[in-house]
Amino acid sequence: MSHSGPILAIIVPTFNEVDNVGRLVSELIDVLKDIEWEVIFVDDNSPDGTATKVRRISHSESRVRCVHRIGRRGLSTACIEGMLASSAPYLVVMDCDLQHDPAILNEMFRLLMDDEADVVIGSRYIEGGGCGAWSKRRYRISRAATLIGRWVLSADLKDPMSNFFGMRREVFDEAAAGLSGLSFKILLDILMTVRRPLRLRELPFVLGERQAGNSKFEVVVAWEFMMLLADKTIGSYIPVRLLALMTSGAILAISHLAMFALAHSVLGIGFVAAGALSATLSMTISYAISNVVTYRDRQKHGIRWFAGLAYFMTICSIGAATNVIFAGYLFNRGVDWFLAALVGVLLWLAWNLTAMSSYVWGLGKQFAAQTARPTSGILRGSEPDQKSDPSGEMNAW
Repeated sequence: MSHSGPILAIIVPTFNEVDNVGRLVSELIDVLKDIEWEVIFVDDNSPDGTATKVRRISHSESRVRCVHRIGRRGLSTACIEGMLASSAPYLVVMDCDLQHDPAILNEMFRLLMDDEADVVIGSRYIEGGGCGAWSKRRYRISRAATLIGRWVLSADLKDPMSNFFGMRREVFDEAAAGLSGLSFKILLDILMTVRRPLRLRELPFVLGERQAGNSKFEVVVAWEFMMLLADKTIGSYIPVRLLALMTSGAILAISHLAMFALAHSVLGIGFVAAGALSATLSMTISYAISNVVTYRDRQKHGIRWFAGLAYFMTICSIGAATNVIFAGYLFNRGVDWFLAALVGVLLWLAWNLTAMSSYVWGLGKQFAAQTARPTSGILRGSEPDQKSDPSGEMNAW
């Protein structure tokens, strides 16, 4: 195949990896001696100066490139943007923490170049592979997610959750328009999007120890993983952001009714006072959950967390007041206290679904545009109205 530029592109998403980028580049130079390659670091505006470090390296090593993202976060979307930024016919995704062994890159490239595979996966769960120094808890979580991934794919893969893999350009191009960009499992997203049989190969590698920085593993990634599965199965009918909002709303309703029952029936607090107290507490719980889960890509920290809470409660207090007043009216008309509280909280939820997405986390028309589409994903409808969305953030989720 005739190709004047790099024939292999290595996509490396980064966040706070300033101490690792130089080591990784050195390892790639040592390993990839007979291949025309480039490495594209896609950095989510790391506060430790990762993007600056990459640009400095690129001054002396032209094969090093940087895609510096501002206002966007997420491993999967970073990988997608990195692959879109390259014209190389073969693509590899790997982490920057030096846990992925570059030594298998040559064999990975050979299998793709010789047309023996469409996708080659670095596997921890075949003979010769391993998870290194992982704790038992993290290993069990990974294995559980792997079993789910194998089940939904119905493919003979031992490690469909790997973040270390290579593929032919045409596979990515075929999947690109349908990718969700959710979760951190971009390989699973790609394999679930391509609707034809792919030739898959796995190469064993042992996960190394992180050399610097902090692990990005968090419990909340389990939620993101479930959102990815939801998007790939029912996302064409129910946008996952709306599904997440509905889940958050259900938590708010349950917590409100539980605290209302405790305050009114157990503690004997008056109906209206109990409603106001439980509404305040449940608003705080709902905000905290939404900030961490539903709007993690726009998560607020520090003083902004409290400012967001105050704004959230101000906006949602309109619905809360409607809830308490209407529920109190029904109660005074002889309606059972639980039924009156339930009707009130349903009215409140209808308001909150609008308030949270349109005002507190600043999605506004972007959310409405996404939920109106028959499909969802980072690249579906990938030409947003630049007047209403100059930063392209409409596609961030």
